[in-house]
Amino acid sequence: MTAISVQHQQQRRAKVVSQMRLLVIAAIAIITSDHAAVAQGQFDKLLSRLPVSTNAVMVIDVESVHRSALAVKEGWKDRHETAYVNQPLILPPESRRLVLAAQMNPNHNFSQTWEGAVVELTEDISMRSIARAEGGYVDQIAGRPAAWTPSDAYFVEFDSKTIGIMHPAHRQAVARWAEYADRNRTVSLSPYLKRAAASVDARTQIVLAMDLDNVVQPHRLQERLRESEFTRDDAEIVARFLGDVQRQRITGALDRVLRNQKQPCEHVLISGSGSFLAEAIVLEHRQLKTARTFRLSECLTSAVAQSACAAAIAHLGHERLGSF
Repeated sequence: MTAISVQHQQQRRAKVVSQMRLLVIAAIAIITSDHAAVAQGQFDKLLSRLPVSTNAVMVIDVESVHRSALAVKEGWKDRHETAYVNQPLILPPESRRLVLAAQMNPNHNFSQTWEGAVVELTEDISMRSIARAEGGYVDQIAGRPAAWTPSDAYFVEFDSKTIGIMHPAHRQAVARWAEYADRNRTVSLSPYLKRAAASVDARTQIVLAMDLDNVVQPHRLQERLRESEFTRDDAEIVARFLGDVQRQRITGALDRVLRNQKQPCEHVLISGSGSFLAEAIVLEHRQLKTARTFRLSECLTSAVAQSACAAAIAHLGHERLGSF
């Protein structure tokens, strides 16, 4: 998505798409918000409308962006509304939540097969007003009100408070997408993108993620390695950096759990892939010096140990929410 935001702002791009990108880039500067955590699964309705081929997403809680300390201080919401009046198809101030998405090809300089967005609104925006503002025309696609724009993008009305945007304006592809979005009720993204989207909360109003699973072509990798000046020492530096980042994330999560405990932790159960890293963190943690550590992989099979985290989350969800 960074490639979408920075490298592909060509003149033929839609004003809507390009100006959305600029707004998103500016909004990424937000770090924290003082408001309550966002409900889990709040974006599922939007995410379920994305094509199965999606491999890059940017998820934005626009309302939380406007409520953040920095946005309130700088008056972003008022400036947002003024910008919308002057240029009607910048991200409308009526936006509540937004998901930008694309299918990108990393093997061809991150070129895009398509890019689009699904936007949840606080007020209705008609396709006629969009067409008029952009100099396009009103259309009907798959039984849905739609608007074609000269910037090579289609807008589709999914319901009175949800619109979709697709570039390029490939009418048949847009029609099939609209039909799919109408009937689909589950999020069909990869597990990685689902986890990334679910991490949006009051402190993280914007999440950017790209799924690179199965991207590397072996012959190209061999060619690049032969040509590369990248050394073993470089690889070790990168590995240490990535390890440090992962350690910080795990340590931060562990600290949050321990802060909520009324009594000292006496037992620690370690499971999941990468458990060796978690074990090292537990051994070094000052609050867990005397805790007894159990490794689930030693009690059960490695496969069971790796899936235990997901089973635990499902169990907690069942306890809190009851029967699904």
